Amino acid sequence: MGFTDRQWLQRVSARDLVAAAQVLLALLLALATARLVWALLAPIGPIGSPPPQAVAAKSDLAVLGRFDPFFQMLDGGPAVVSDLAIDLYGTRVDNVSGRGSAIIGVDGTQRSFLVGEEIMPGVILHGVAFDSVTVRRSGALEQLFLDQSVPARAVSPAPVDAAAPPPQIPLERVGAEITGELVRKGNQVDGLALKPIGSGGLFNEIGLKTGDVLLSVNGVRIDSETPPGGIANLIGDSDVAVLEIRRGAEVQSVTFEIVQ
Repeated sequence: MGFTDRQWLQRVSARDLVAAAQVLLALLLALATARLVWALLAPIGPIGSPPPQAVAAKSDLAVLGRFDPFFQMLDGGPAVVSDLAIDLYGTRVDNVSGRGSAIIGVDGTQRSFLVGEEIMPGVILHGVAFDSVTVRRSGALEQLFLDQSVPARAVSPAPVDAAAPPPQIPLERVGAEITGELVRKGNQVDGLALKPIGSGGLFNEIGLKTGDVLLSVNGVRIDSETPPGGIANLIGDSDVAVLEIRRGAEVQSVTFEIVQ
C-alpha cells in the first residue's frame, strides 16, 4: 500500500527538518574550517622548489671559488713557472691594500719591488703570495717561487718562519751592533767570525748567533780588506741585506730589509 504526497508530508515532522538543516550547516562549517587551516599551513608555491635567489647565490659562490686574482693566465689557464734569470728572496703580503712587495735579485743585485713596478725591461711584478710571486712578461703571467732561488754555492735557509716577512733594520744599527774578527785558513781569509756589540738584540732579531762566520754580504766575499765593523759599508745603498754565514759545518743565509 503506497503513501500519497500529502500522507508523506504529514509523517515528516518539523523537528526532522531542523535536524537535517543543522547537519547540513555543520558540514558546511567543517568544510570552511578545513579550507582555512589548509590556507594557513600549506606552503606558497610548489614544495621543493628553491627560491631563485638561493640558486643565484650558490652559482656566484661557485664562480668565486674558482677565481684566483693572482695566478691566472690571460686565456684562463694556470700560470707557468718562470724561466727568467731572477731570484726570489722574500715576500711581503699586504692584505689591506691587496698589493704587497717582494725582494728579487736581478743580475746579482737584490731590490724590493712593489706590485705594479717593473723588475726588468718588459717584466712587471703582478702579484705577491706568501711563498711566490707572479710576474707579467709579454702579456703572459709567470710564477716565481722562493725555492727556485739557487745561490752560487749550496746554502740552506736559516731556521725562520717561511711565512714571516724579513725584519726591517736601520743601517746604522748594523754598524753599531755587529763586529767580528777575521778568520784565516792558512794564508787565506776564510770569513769574519761575528759577535754582538752590547746586548745582542740585533743578533736575535735577524737570526744570528755568536760564532757565526760571515762569508759574504750581498754576494761580496769577505777578504783581508774587510774591517771588523765594515758590514754596513758592504751593504751600502742596497734595500736588502743577504748575509751568507757558516754555522758549524752548515752554510746558511740571513736576509733582512734596510730601512732609513
